[in-house]
Amino acid sequence: MKIKSEKLLGLAVFIIAAVLFSVSAFTVYASSDNYGTLTLICKTDDAVLSGMDMKIYYAASRQSDGSFKLDGNFAEYPVLLDDMSTSALGEAAVTLENYAVVDNITPDLEGITDSEGEVVFENLPTGLYLVTGEPVDIDGMRYTPAAALVELDPDGGELDLSVYPKFTVSEIPSSEAVEYRVVKLWENDSEASRPESITVELYCNGELRENVILNDDNGWSYQWQGAADEQWRVKEIDVAQGYHVSYIAEEALIEIVNKYGDTTTVDSSEADASSETESNPGGGNLPQTGMFWWSVPAFSAAGLILAAIGIKLNSKEK
Repeated sequence: MKIKSEKLLGLAVFIIAAVLFSVSAFTVYASSDNYGTLTLICKTDDAVLSGMDMKIYYAASRQSDGSFKLDGNFAEYPVLLDDMSTSALGEAAVTLENYAVVDNITPDLEGITDSEGEVVFENLPTGLYLVTGEPVDIDGMRYTPAAALVELDPDGGELDLSVYPKFTVSEIPSSEAVEYRVVKLWENDSEASRPESITVELYCNGELRENVILNDDNGWSYQWQGAADEQWRVKEIDVAQGYHVSYIAEEALIEIVNKYGDTTTVDSSEADASSETESNPGGGNLPQTGMFWWSVPAFSAAGLILAAIGIKLNSKEK
């Protein structure tokens, strides 16, 4: 009778181990085989923004510890994603958009909003996406979409996500002359770690116009003349080791901020991707349905332990 009980116990252990192994294997497979749909709804209180050219770029992947790592065409850029606060995410989105424009990165998908101000991107692999768009002029006003970071991370099956990008609204600029300025700012470092100078490329409407040197002698700044209806961007060449960069544009002023080392990590639940999701019209959260990756090694380990117990019981029986 005792032998029979041990047989049954051993069989039960093997069955449980097999189930645990299958669960862990299914979790890995499902996470890598999920695809989502992203719908951008471009509207304001005053206008439906039809005919707006919207672009999305695969930018980063979520790691097993919940953090993000730049991936794809953005993998080598010195941009931090460890701070998921509203302001930091906004800066990261603007900085990645800047690189996408000056380095002429091809978007993964591009589409024009319809008469309802909507455009749909389908069959998207999971990950963090950069969303950008071109401005449109309506009734004498210019509507410019803010760059945003949006995560697609479905927990099994297809995820349909609707996002309302944010916009700045301004009068259509004239061609009058404007004085532009670029300024270099240093954060969280010492003078000893800084290079003696940096080289900055100036781009007008996506085309390289000039290279300038910034250093202590010119106060780490440079001024030039341009038209108000031109779009000027800058790019720092060869960011110094240990530094990460952010680009911040405020009208005719462009700041290049170099931070030394890492910044404080903030829980991703606090993130705002410069957009609003349909599930949370008030905004404030990075759209996501997180997957608990810790279950994969845990289930696998449990399966191994139970399998070993089953083998031991069967050997005793013999």
